Amino acid sequence: MLKIVATDWPKCMHVFENEGFVIYDPSGNFWSAGVGVAALAYISIFSLFGAFLGIHTMYILQKVRFHLSRQTYSLHRTAMINLGLQSLIPTVCIIIPFNFIFLVVYNDWWQFQEIATNTLFVMAAHSMVSSTVLILSNRRFRSLIVEKFENFSKPFFYTIPVEATTVRISPNTTILPRN
Repeated sequence: MLKIVATDWPKCMHVFENEGFVIYDPSGNFWSAGVGVAALAYISIFSLFGAFLGIHTMYILQKVRFHLSRQTYSLHRTAMINLGLQSLIPTVCIIIPFNFIFLVVYNDWWQFQEIATNTLFVMAAHSMVSSTVLILSNRRFRSLIVEKFENFSKPFFYTIPVEATTVRISPNTTILPRN
């Protein structure tokens, strides 16, 4: 490995002075490629199957729309949209970055190494994004968040109240307000 780096990338030899630097050569280990391909296929197949079930359920809901009350249909539709959003989060935050990282490593696309490394941050944000979507997709939680935000922001947007003095004026006297 040192010969390859020394001949192809001589300016990068200083990296080997760092004891924490590790190079993985996948050419000698076919199990890692096999496990990667199997995981890629497993995740992709079940994601497509889940998408098919969601689309099929929406199709069935459209067919029985006239047999349901307007409120029941609205609740089912809202629930399906929430389920779709919650199912989309793992696809965007885990499956796509995982597949991209796998393809970069497997095909040795060195020009995409930095992007592949940065997609790990997207994968790490999965739980935060999932929790945010879950909280904001529920009407009660969403109203509580808005209420708390309004209560929190009141000190920043506080206006000085104007005191109004009510004065009753009789035809014979004039009363001026106090300072």
